Amino acid sequence: MTAYQLQRSNQLRRIDLELQHRLAVISSVMRRPGEGPGGRPPLDRFPPPPGPREDEPGPPERDGGPPPAEPRGPLGTEPALREGNLPPPTSLRLSPRDLTLFEGTSTNAYYYVVWARDGRSLSRSDSAPDDISRPSRIAEPNATRMRGTLREMFHYTPPGECVLAGRDISRELSDSRRFAGLLLGAGGAVLVLGLVGGWWLSARAIRPIKEISATASRISGGDLSQRIPADDTDNELGQLASVLNSTFARLESIFAQQARFTADAAHELRTPVSVMLTQTQSALTREREAVEYRETVEACQRAAQRMRRLIESLLELARLDADQEPMKRAPLDLGKLAAECLELVRPLAVERGLKIQAELPVTECTGDADRLGLVITNLLSNAIHYNREGGEIRIATQQDNGAAILTVADSGSGISPEELPHIFERFWRADKSRSRAHGRAGLGLAIAKSIVDAHGGVIEVASEPEKGSLFTLRLPARVTHGPFSGV
Repeated sequence: MTAYQLQRSNQLRRIDLELQHRLAVISSVMRRPGEGPGGRPPLDRFPPPPGPREDEPGPPERDGGPPPAEPRGPLGTEPALREGNLPPPTSLRLSPRDLTLFEGTSTNAYYYVVWARDGRSLSRSDSAPDDISRPSRIAEPNATRMRGTLREMFHYTPPGECVLAGRDISRELSDSRRFAGLLLGAGGAVLVLGLVGGWWLSARAIRPIKEISATASRISGGDLSQRIPADDTDNELGQLASVLNSTFARLESIFAQQARFTADAAHELRTPVSVMLTQTQSALTREREAVEYRETVEACQRAAQRMRRLIESLLELARLDADQEPMKRAPLDLGKLAAECLELVRPLAVERGLKIQAELPVTECTGDADRLGLVITNLLSNAIHYNREGGEIRIATQQDNGAAILTVADSGSGISPEELPHIFERFWRADKSRSRAHGRAGLGLAIAKSIVDAHGGVIEVASEPEKGSLFTLRLPARVTHGPFSGV
């Protein structure tokens, strides 16, 4: 609409300038003296004077001199020619050069009309329409009007004559209508294209959201293996899909781990409960000697102790997972702590004939001594239980690049490569039958890893079958300004 109005305004302005130019030409001709034939003004305001009568004598002649001048008014102004006192004009004559502006008989030719004060037509071009009428007088100069397809401009002179110039603008109006049709067609095409393109873009933008919703619905239904298709990861929705997929993967892993944990815990608890039920039922079937009752009670005690250790380990893991017992942060000597733990398990190593090599210099770090002692004790216990008879255990500590490092190596049977990634999983045992026989539930390394993670450290394992295993514990060393200074 704006483009159409602008085009129409420019077109009418151009036509008005042409009309204004022709109107100015006619007005200037009306003001110029001496351009008509015989030196008469173009606008004849006086009818031709009648000739002298034959019976009247002419004016007296003077010998050798010009005829006497007509009387003039003040300052040489002729009172009879003053603009306010002019009689009505009788005709207007344009020069051939001015007439060229109004030549032609085509439908778009310019025309003019001049009316006298009394409404008579003084002059008009051949192309002027027959039904043209003098416009009403207004104060605005160069006023315009539309009569159908005719565009006309007019003004009134001070004496009262009306000068009008006009033109048929049918062709321009047709061009404007055609331009308006083109604009409407182009606008409609753009609108349709915008609607189709907007629908396509919105459908394409919403499709990933629908896929995310559908995938989330399937996952909430219990199928944790579902993932969101994320072909384009450069845009925001693609990045969101990638984040959600990684979240779903972690959830699946956590739920699977939780399911295994529950199953393993139930399995571990079922064994001692079965032992206790079997022993008590056997004792109650008939009267027995005191020795037999004692053996039954001792078997139930061992099963109960195993259940207690398992329950304590499960509670420890639950507290570590929930951060219910924050780790202490106190300066400690990792070498001294390892020596204390070694003395605690030394009788077990001596019982199996194991040799122990220890290099435990002062190794400063910050942490919870009780929890870290549990980790070291667990590593040493594994090195004893999974070692061969008469084997060897090596334990050492050192300070390296701001970290306190403890290593525990054994000469046992080692761990196969396919089992090595699962070594820190809960209820995992490399030799399940032997571990269960020794009352081990497979939670020690899982607890050790949770404690080390809570300290911001790392625990790693390297092993080769029939050559033994090497566990490495790395803890951040404390910032010190002297021996055992606080942090």
